[in-house]
Amino acid sequence: MGIELLTGFDGSCPRDDAGVEVIAKDKFKILPSYRRLTGIDEEVPGGGSRMSVRFLNSGDSPVTVALCADWETEKRVKYHDFGFVKHESDPEWTMLPGIIKETTVDYSIKLKPGRTQFALTPAYNYENCLAFTDRAVKDYGFSCEVIGNSGEGRDIRMLSLLSKNPAAENFFIQARDHAYETAGSYCVEGISGFLASENPMSEFLRSKFNFYIVPMTNPDGVHNGLSRLTHETGLNIDSINWNSGKGPEVEILLKCLDRVRPVVYMNIHNWMMKFKDGLMVHDKELADMIIGFMPADSENLKHWWIDWDAEWCRRNNTSEYAHDCIGGRHHCYREFNSTAAVFEFPWFGMNTEKMRKKGVRAMTAIAMAFLES
Repeated sequence: MGIELLTGFDGSCPRDDAGVEVIAKDKFKILPSYRRLTGIDEEVPGGGSRMSVRFLNSGDSPVTVALCADWETEKRVKYHDFGFVKHESDPEWTMLPGIIKETTVDYSIKLKPGRTQFALTPAYNYENCLAFTDRAVKDYGFSCEVIGNSGEGRDIRMLSLLSKNPAAENFFIQARDHAYETAGSYCVEGISGFLASENPMSEFLRSKFNFYIVPMTNPDGVHNGLSRLTHETGLNIDSINWNSGKGPEVEILLKCLDRVRPVVYMNIHNWMMKFKDGLMVHDKELADMIIGFMPADSENLKHWWIDWDAEWCRRNNTSEYAHDCIGGRHHCYREFNSTAAVFEFPWFGMNTEKMRKKGVRAMTAIAMAFLES
């Protein structure tokens, strides 16, 4: 009887016990940037924003444990001084503060008997995605197809909800390009449930659009506890010209976009900046329209950080958007003249229910911007 720190499950980070040090029976140290292989980009020691472990309290009483997360660089800890905890019996994740000490963040976690998960952001793994897409078919009336398989053979699924209006146009939503960015998964759950509801706005949007949703473009990175990439030396799906040729996921996504040819394109991410919701679009006019329909989320201590292509070029003192930063929104804008946006919704001060609702607000805002244009 006692406390065990568990790794090796779908989405765990560190991936295995090589990234864990047991200091005492109630004190543990982990290396969240530990990887199976020497990686690139954010899959290097001191890189990344992924952390997810489970504790098993096999006793009959609560126990408080000390957890030290060593991010191996001071650059990371500024944005990693909190986490989220959820016991298996809890309905919701709770944010927990951490204390920075050079490259580490220290947490004190009270563990009830049974299993408790602790993560940098509310966890959402590949198994969760499969269960959600099955539920969306059974309970929400979506159709589901496998548009391809990842480098390790996992399904990349697309949900679709078609309008009864034969003139409806196509609206495309994707999430989890970057493995750690779980906000997209919860936003997609909120959007899907909303679209299946009898809410008058939902019924209006379904009369205008066919909805296509790819809820997890990067199932290998999610499953294997990575931060951004599909593999330690794999793809950054959000940048379709970056590190090409080392996985099928970007090709699968682009073929899907070329088939759907959306008039509206929405990609949902989360960064670790605490107080900024992010919006990336082609031009300032579209940004102004979107935030007009979705004002700053001051209730949750957020203000908007807006970027558009001309501003990006000005800020980087260049006349052309960087080739290796071009993503799905650029592809859809250039190929189909889509109304296209990337959203960044940080977790600080949020919970999963709030994030689901934020996804609905963002989807509605970009839809209204398209319809008004």
